[in-house]
Formats: sequence, structure tokens, C-alpha cells
Amino acid sequence: MKRTWMVWLLLAVGGCDAAGYGLWLFTPREKKNVDAEFANLKNHSVAVVFYADDKTQLDYPNVRLTLGAKVAEELRKHVKNVKVVDPLRVVRYQDENAHWDTQDKRTTAKDLKVDFLLIVSLVEFSTRVPGQMDAFQGRVSAEAKLYDSVLDEGDNLLWESKEGLDLVYPKLPQYSARSEPRIRQETESMFADMLAKKFYDHDTVVDVEE
Repeated sequence: MKRTWMVWLLLAVGGCDAAGYGLWLFTPREKKNVDAEFANLKNHSVAVVFYADDKTQLDYPNVRLTLGAKVAEELRKHVKNVKVVDPLRVVRYQDENAHWDTQDKRTTAKDLKVDFLLIVSLVEFSTRVPGQMDAFQGRVSAEAKLYDSVLDEGDNLLWESKEGLDLVYPKLPQYSARSEPRIRQETESMFADMLAKKFYDHDTVVDVEE
């Protein structure tokens, strides 16, 4: 009854186009189940390790920690019995081991005492539109790879992102500096959700073609 009333109101105010939008708005969205791309994190331990170049770390000094914490939170929430290493411990390990990114993955996994290493390389991370210091918009582009802790180098890559993990939020830039902290927080949360979903079954809304 409530939906019918809203459609009649939209029809009276905005005509058929508005009423059609109202029907779309209140129609239950179709969902489909998406299988995990790698489903074996459950009951195992993993370290989420972010790589960021010097410029990104200069502009956003704690980006490895904040993104790592968001991803760890999502994995713990959705992957059964997964043990995720404290992101602060991971960052501290990176800072104390200058060659962590070139050493044998088994060494890193052994030092962090985990079954898997999830290494995420940030290609881009920014809260501003390139070239526009007063236009605020979250932008993340990354590649991710999951390594086994025991297999030899060259045979230990278990999973990698098939496509770039790319995100721009919000769709239109904001021009108030006060919006930057919120944009960064929401961008990081959305990216963590996108990445974590690679490791558990989940529902997604099906886009309806016109």
C-alpha cells in the first residue's frame, strides 16, 4: 500500500518518468551469489602486507596501517576462524626490514608466523583529483597476490587479482577540505570490502540492463 501511494505521488508531481523511477526504487533488487576466488583462508593465518612507494608514504604516512587495519577487520568479520596478524606488527616488521619486499616470501611468512602472505601493491592512493589540490576524491588502484608460506619461490603464488582493484569515491569531487577525512575513511572501507570479498562467498546486486 505504501509503495502504491508513493508511485501515485511521484506520478502526480513528476509524471511518468518520476513514477517509473519510483517503481525502480521500491522494487526489490535481484541478487546473485558470487563464489570466493580463493576460499582457503578459513582456519588459517594470514598477514596483510601493503606496499606503497616513497611518495605515497610521504603524502599519507600511515596509509599501510590504516588500509591494513580495514582489510584485517573485513577478513575477520567474514572468513571463518581466520587469524590476521595485527597490522601494526606488520608495518613495524616492514620498517625494521628494509629488504622485506625482495627477500624470500617464506622468510617473511616465517618471521610473521603465518600460513599465507597477502601482499597488496598500491599503484595509486590519493584523496585528491590529480592536479587539483582543492578537489577531494578518494582514488585507489592496487594489485594483490596471495603467497603460500611453505612452497618454493616460483611455485608459491596461490592467487592474484584478475583485474586491477580500482576505486574512485565519490563519483563527483568535493570542494570542502572538511570532507577529506570522511572521503578517505569511506574510500579505505570500500577498498577493504572489495578486496576481502575475493576470499569469501557473498551476494551482489545484479545490474538491470535498460
